[in-house]
Amino acid sequence: MPRHDAERDDYREPPRSQSSNATVIVLIVVVAVLLVVVVACGGLFFLGWRTADRLEEMAAVNAEAEAAKANEDAARTYPKKTADELVAEWSQNPAAAADKYKTNGVELTGILHAMGTNMDGETWIDVRGPRRDDDSRIKVFVVSARARSGLKSVRVGGRVVVKARPDGSTDMRPKLVADQIRAGD
Repeated sequence: MPRHDAERDDYREPPRSQSSNATVIVLIVVVAVLLVVVVACGGLFFLGWRTADRLEEMAAVNAEAEAAKANEDAARTYPKKTADELVAEWSQNPAAAADKYKTNGVELTGILHAMGTNMDGETWIDVRGPRRDDDSRIKVFVVSARARSGLKSVRVGGRVVVKARPDGSTDMRPKLVADQIRAGD
């Protein structure tokens, strides 16, 4: 074995064995994998944290919107009309009738003639006056969850009370959007 002499520059370290090179490579790979796992876990944690914040924000916005809707509904006076009275008023001047009930809506009483779903998946009910003919027909769209839950308490052929507002159309027959539905007296 050669002697190490401080004055000699030609001294070389003995070559590493292949097993020590493999150990270094394995250690580098393990460290790299651990680093990737730590970064991925941190990213997933951050994503989950942001998603939770967004869900809380969306819940707050939805709660505010529902409260505003409830306040808006409470502010409506819903003047009372029978189906025949509303149809007669509407047939004289559809635009004026739609405008009249736009803000405060109308509390409509009549007979539930039919209910169904249109091609757009919207639930509707057909409320008519005592005559039950096509001339006294009023189509009411049931889009709110509150109004939909009221459908459970009514039956076709029975009396119904609907708090609703015009859908914006000025057809010859009223088309309303229900805010509340209940069985009539």
